[in-house]
Amino acid sequence: MGYHMHLFLAGRFSGRPAMVLSKAAAVAVAIMFTFLVGCGDTFRPVSNPISGPGGDPSGSVEHAIILGDNGTNPGTTTHFDVSGDTAVAVENVGVNPVHAAIIGGQIVVANESLTNPSLSSLSVYPVTAGPNASVQTISLATKDAKNNPLPLAQAVFVASTDNTNIYVAQIGQNSVGVVPLASNPLAETSVILDASISNPVAIAQLPGGGKVYVANGGGKVTVIDPTLFTASNPAAAIKTSLTVENTPSAIVASADGNCLYVANKGSNTVSVINATNDTVNATHITVGGGPSFLRFDPKLQRVYVVNNSGNSISIINHAADCSASTATTVAVGTAPTSVAALSDGTRAYISNSGDNTVSVLITSSNTIRKTIAVGMNPVSIGSSADGTKVVVANRNSGNISIIRTSDDTVAATPAATPLGPNPQFVLMNP
Repeated sequence: MGYHMHLFLAGRFSGRPAMVLSKAAAVAVAIMFTFLVGCGDTFRPVSNPISGPGGDPSGSVEHAIILGDNGTNPGTTTHFDVSGDTAVAVENVGVNPVHAAIIGGQIVVANESLTNPSLSSLSVYPVTAGPNASVQTISLATKDAKNNPLPLAQAVFVASTDNTNIYVAQIGQNSVGVVPLASNPLAETSVILDASISNPVAIAQLPGGGKVYVANGGGKVTVIDPTLFTASNPAAAIKTSLTVENTPSAIVASADGNCLYVANKGSNTVSVINATNDTVNATHITVGGGPSFLRFDPKLQRVYVVNNSGNSISIINHAADCSASTATTVAVGTAPTSVAALSDGTRAYISNSGDNTVSVLITSSNTIRKTIAVGMNPVSIGSSADGTKVVVANRNSGNISIIRTSDDTVAATPAATPLGPNPQFVLMNP
């Protein structure tokens, strides 16, 4: 059985590394800090940060939220007090949770349910919830606006910056689901269908609301204008579709909302979209092999591109006019999956799933200063808001590594309990 390596910050692997599915009760460690860019998914690239209340039930400490997969059993999210290196809450969510975001004060989890698509769903609960939160399950739509039956949807990515709707990438339907946050109870009321939406893997909405951009593995980016959306005619919201290069795997918006960056895994390039006129730059930026994850660093105004098969990371300096055309590529460890940047802009940390390490990048020189040994198969990574801790989800060893940034050493490795057997996604509370 395979699983997805993604931001998990905005892309989905076309291939899935092999894994063993546990039948024990799954606990996923969900990590929430005040951090940039919402989630750090090693496999589904994350878009820009989504504002929301703090993740601590008492409102006094930083939390991290880690998604844990438990095979065919329900997964979990674990709230982790990073300052004290302790788990403070564990919530049960759906089967095979693969991505999460904070939207309108709610934690929204996409449960793909890889082996049984009929169980795919969203799990939603308040970001301020403590132990035993009331988790709502949202079933995915099975009919279109004309009441025609649809294939089973599989949720793989959730996003929103307008805090009005939750937008859901659904690969089984080749659709984008829409969940109005004002609905009571919450429900996926409609799906947006279009020929350009084929294997949707990631979504980025412009900061503060605005147009929604859907990266499709089929080579297109679908542009949706939420102001045109109606439940009776969802497709009316599609503004246009743009052709990029082969096998898009991730998308991220710049903090100024001017540009979108799209990782094209099949072409080893990044495409740049000008959000003002929705045009794609003629020159695509060459990066390393297999770009599969993106993160935008608002401090340094740069894009980090994680090149999974190229064993490297590429750095693109953002240009407000979307004219960036080159990247600096730096070798890291084997099969990198995700990246986290410190809030002060001094360093970035790259999780290397193939050799069980984290590479530490000095941003002033774009050189690797240290390689840190962590657990087995580190797939997702995130940084605390104050930059003192970096948290790594080690999927195959069922634990997390907490790196102390003052000396770049592993300060703690919390055991598998209460984490689930397969922690696979780190969500930072912005």
